[in-house]
Amino acid sequence: MFAYTVRRLLHSIPVLILASLVVFILMQYAGDPLARLRLNPHVTPQDIERLEKEMGLDKPLWARYARWSGDFVRGDWGESMSHHRPVLELIVERMKNTLQLMSAALLFTFILAIPIGIYSAVRQYSKFDYAATFFSFLGFSMPIFWFGLILQMILGYYLTRALGFQLFYTASMYSVGKEYDLINRLQHLALPTITLSLAYIAGWSRYQRSSMLEVIRADYLRTAHAKGLSESKVILKHALRNALIPVITVIMLDMPALFGGAVITEYIFAWPGIGRLLHYGILNGDYFLVMGIVMVSAFLVIFFNLLADILYGFLDPRIAYK
Repeated sequence: MFAYTVRRLLHSIPVLILASLVVFILMQYAGDPLARLRLNPHVTPQDIERLEKEMGLDKPLWARYARWSGDFVRGDWGESMSHHRPVLELIVERMKNTLQLMSAALLFTFILAIPIGIYSAVRQYSKFDYAATFFSFLGFSMPIFWFGLILQMILGYYLTRALGFQLFYTASMYSVGKEYDLINRLQHLALPTITLSLAYIAGWSRYQRSSMLEVIRADYLRTAHAKGLSESKVILKHALRNALIPVITVIMLDMPALFGGAVITEYIFAWPGIGRLLHYGILNGDYFLVMGIVMVSAFLVIFFNLLADILYGFLDPRIAYK
């Protein structure tokens, strides 16, 4: 297992280099990073020339990439032109908030999706199964931004009017003066968590149902039933472990997508995370900031693919890594 993990990590290095090259080239041709400053009458041509030299824009493409990649590896990800702060410092600061939202959404999704998928498979074609299928298709087809706005209107506005007090908040991470109030934090976290979890609950529950249906018809489960094992033990101990293998693949591959989905959710709920930072960087042509966030996304894709392969070995002893 250790040798396999090391080999996969070594194979990931060329992939990261290629991803960085693609990102860098695309950003170079996406537009002039100094376009806004060139239109500013208070910025002189001498200032523009000085900034071009500082950012390496006066050098050929290969030289700019070599300089940027070398600085990137050393932890110097450049300075944000819109925030006037180091990019790495901004990303680390906002990443904490995004991880808080993603962790809550992941936990909420896992707690609901896996049991729904298991019960739908065990009680196939029951009323619960039909209802779960209906809501899964509904979750697949509903746009995140629309669902978030509906939650804000129903649970943030109309429910507040009906109750006479604020139960759920529709913006920011906490109320002013309540930075350390856990209840207040959870009230702000609830709506973006539900919004971000919607499509993943629908997807993961369907994958779990499909995988469980394949497993519960296997011969070894019939043998387990013949031995007199209880239904719950057969399902939870023997069937679930093998049924989770394809679901783990989906979950690990969805993790970077969950990170990307936070862009829309954070914007709607004014959540000060990495997604909102990326949106702000794109609008302002802050390409050092955008490149840093995109490289973090590329790293997450590679990391979670590796994590999925490692988890296979723990879930299925038949898988051997050499």
